[in-house]
Amino acid sequence: MKENYYALAVSILCKCTPEQAFELLETGKKKRAKRGTYLDVAPELQKYREQGLSYEAIGELYGMSKDWVFARLKRAREKSA
Repeated sequence: MKENYYALAVSILCKCTPEQAFELLETGKKKRAKRGTYLDVAPELQKYREQGLSYEAIGELYGMSKDWVFARLKRAREKSA
């Protein structure tokens, strides 16, 4: 029963699905999403960067590499300029 509450908390804090929360609790990482499923996460990524998280730490939250996080933020900055 405790696992359900932990997964709920992780799901809320990490803004992920319950399935991803259970995966995160079991393995320490989220499953990688299919290409194109993270189209609108740039504002969230930027929020984490402003809070002082490294690219690597943000990548771990999303189950992606630090290079993916950097590239996504770079593309978002280029589009807004």
